[in-house]
Amino acid sequence: MNKYWLLIIGFVIGFIAGYNLHREYISELPDMETVRIDTIVITDSVIKRVPYPVDVIRTIPPVDVDTAKVISDYFLKRVYKDTLINNGVLVVSVTDTVSENALLARKVNYTYAYPKITQSAKNRLYLNVDSRGVMSVSGTHKNLMISAGYDAVNKLPILGLGIKLFER
Repeated sequence: MNKYWLLIIGFVIGFIAGYNLHREYISELPDMETVRIDTIVITDSVIKRVPYPVDVIRTIPPVDVDTAKVISDYFLKRVYKDTLINNGVLVVSVTDTVSENALLARKVNYTYAYPKITQSAKNRLYLNVDSRGVMSVSGTHKNLMISAGYDAVNKLPILGLGIKLFER
């Protein structure tokens, strides 16, 4: 009967110690597990070789043509931009420069933005009981774990300190 009372007293002392540790050290951090998402953006340009025309088709104009306007239009540089893919994560666009009835330059731009998710562990409080008759209360704070309890078989108090080695 005496062992059980010592076990209950040890449990109550461990619970109170853990609660006080939780209130002092752990309440400074947010109670919920926080998930932070950072977006990593990669932007680059690829300059492509200008392709040669495959076929040239000549047409006869149906009306009189203003020669000065045709010549000024012929030497005009036109830049065309076309977005091929835009899905929020990947944006691919092509920029073409045309002058004198020829493709002068072609540039492919892409932006790849992927989220990097980091999680911060929340603070936890554990009650541990094992087959050796050891009962303890453990609390975590950042990378530290503090435990206090009672060994009912050997009738000894237990204090423990741990540190996180790795996380998967």
